[in-house]
Amino acid sequence: MAYIENAIVSFAYMSASEIQKVQRSVETLLSTAAGTMPMDREFGLKCDFLDYPIDTAANMYALEIVEKVRRYIPEASVLKTVFDFDRTSGIIYPTVILGPPEEDEEL
Repeated sequence: MAYIENAIVSFAYMSASEIQKVQRSVETLLSTAAGTMPMDREFGLKCDFLDYPIDTAANMYALEIVEKVRRYIPEASVLKTVFDFDRTSGIIYPTVILGPPEEDEEL
């Protein structure tokens, strides 16, 4: 069984005030379980990956982060998610690196 412990969010762009706003938004998104936000039950992360082995859980968590940031925080996109693991306790320590929003390639 896996546990997520204190995701770290960092940026590769933006001014300090913009970074603070987006960082708060991303931290709120990552610390909210899907289904718990009134008026938008999709906001937050699904936690169904927590019952999987640690490597599978990390991959599912990374995918969920990319999808939810793309949906809820248009000012940023996920460049990379890096994980440190405590395999004894099953704790995953994610670091999320954000960059500018992806350009719409369909134009």
